[in-house]
This record gives sequence, structure tokens and C-alpha cells, in this order.
Amino acid sequence: MIDYPGRPVEGGVEDLAEANMGEFVATLREQLALEARVHGYGADLGEPVRDRSLDGGGRYGWLLRVDGFRIAVLMPGVAPARLQGDESTALCLHVNGRPMPWDDAIYHAVPRPR
Repeated sequence: MIDYPGRPVEGGVEDLAEANMGEFVATLREQLALEARVHGYGADLGEPVRDRSLDGGGRYGWLLRVDGFRIAVLMPGVAPARLQGDESTALCLHVNGRPMPWDDAIYHAVPRPR
């Protein structure tokens, strides 16, 4: 079934969202390192800070600082396989209020000079 981005996540659990956020941050760090090697642009990534005021619909909120920019992430509290699968079935994360699949969320969380 295709994930409609605003649809609530059935059975979302905070512990799974926290584990997913850890994986998201690790993947984001890898992407930032790649950007630095390939484009010569590095960015400072802070640690995620839990923000319960963002929680809703089976997604759990965190704030990140990337080069001083505040990034709000709503992470679904589901098994990781449900986030990183085929885009037609994977659940969306919300980055700064925009729903997007995992890979797009990584890309959009990396501020790049344009």
C-alpha cells in the first residue's frame, strides 16, 4: 500500500522511532562526510534533541542543528524495514514539516550552498 504522507502511522512506538532516529543521524553523518570529500563542503551536525511537542500520528519529534540551521524531524515509530523500502510502500518521515521518503529526507537535511 502506498504511504499517503499525512496519514497517521499505525502502531508507532517511541522506542522504534528513537532507534530509527539514531540510524538517520548516522546516515546523515555519512552523507555530510561524502559532501565534504566530493564538494569540499562540510557541515557541523549536532546531536538530536527529543521534542515531544512535535509528536503526533505515530511519529515522534526531534530537533537537529546542522550548521546552525534547525531541522525538525518527525520519525515514524516502526520497524526500520518500513522506512527504507520501496518508495511506493515506505513510510514517510517529516523534515521541517514536509513528508518525504528516507533518502529524500537525508538529502533535504543537508544544507548545501547553492
